Amino acid sequence: MKLFFIIVLLIWTLMHVYVLHRMGQAPFISHHVPSWALIAAGILLGSSYISARFMERAGLGGISHVLEYVGANWIGILFLLLVSFFAADLISLFGFALKAHVSTLRTISLVVAIGLIVISFAQAWRTPVVTEYEVAMPGLPREADGTVMIVASDMHMGSMLSHRWATARARQFASLKPDFIVLAGDIFEAEEATHAGWLPVLQQFRAPKGVFIVTGNHELYAGPEPIIEEFKRAGFNVLRDESSEVLPGLVIAGVDDIAFRRRDKNAAVEAVDRALASRPDGATIFISHTPI
Repeated sequence: MKLFFIIVLLIWTLMHVYVLHRMGQAPFISHHVPSWALIAAGILLGSSYISARFMERAGLGGISHVLEYVGANWIGILFLLLVSFFAADLISLFGFALKAHVSTLRTISLVVAIGLIVISFAQAWRTPVVTEYEVAMPGLPREADGTVMIVASDMHMGSMLSHRWATARARQFASLKPDFIVLAGDIFEAEEATHAGWLPVLQQFRAPKGVFIVTGNHELYAGPEPIIEEFKRAGFNVLRDESSEVLPGLVIAGVDDIAFRRRDKNAAVEAVDRALASRPDGATIFISHTPI
C-alpha cells in the first residue's frame, strides 16, 4: 500500500511539473505571473485534496471540506490542462518540429484548456439529464406494463453535494412520477460522518412502490453500518444479497458491492446466487453497483 501511494504521489507530482512548466512558457503568463507564484499555486492546489483527507481524519471537518472542494475541482482542471498541452507537444514533437510556432501552439492549447474548463463547470452545475429507456421484460405481467422505474447511481452526496442539491434531485425524481426508485450505490461520499443530518433529506425520496438501494464502494469507505441504518430509517429497502417483490410478477434483487468482499469475485458470484435463490416467480431486475 505504501509503495502504491508513493507511485501515485510521484505521478501526481510529475503531472504538476509538466503542466506548470508549460503554463510558464505561455507568453501572457510568463510576462505577468512570477515563477514563484506559479510554483506556490501548484503546491497549494496539488496538495489540497490529499491534505483534505488527512484533516478529515483529524476531525477538522470545516477546513477539510473546503480543501476537498478545491482539490476535487483542481484534479479535473489539471487533467484538461495536461491533455491540451500534451496534444500541442505531439503536434510539435515536443518542440523539435515547427519551432517557429511552438509558442503559439502552447498558447492555443492553454486557451482550449480554459474553454474546456468553463464547459466542464457549466456541465457540472446544470440539472442532471435524465435518459429514458423503454424495456421489454419477458415474464412481466400485463398489469405491470407501463411501470416507471428511476435508476440513479453515484450521487456522492456529502460535503460537496449539499442538502439543497439532494432536495432538488428528490423533486426532480418526483416530477417523473415513478412507480419505484432504485439507488444503485455510492449515494454518499466517503466521509465517515457524511450521513449525519441527512435523514430529513433522504425521506424526500419517495415513490408509491418504494425506494430500493444497494451499497457501493463509497458506502463501505464511509462506515458502512451507520449509513445503511440511515437508509433503513429513511424507509429505503436495502438489498444486501437478497430480493424483494416490487409488485406481483416483478422482483428486484440486489447485492452489496464487491468492495465489501475485498473484491473477491468468487464471493461476489456466491452473493448473486443468494440474492436470486429465494426470489419469487416473475420478471427480475438485478442491481449491483459494480458489474460482476
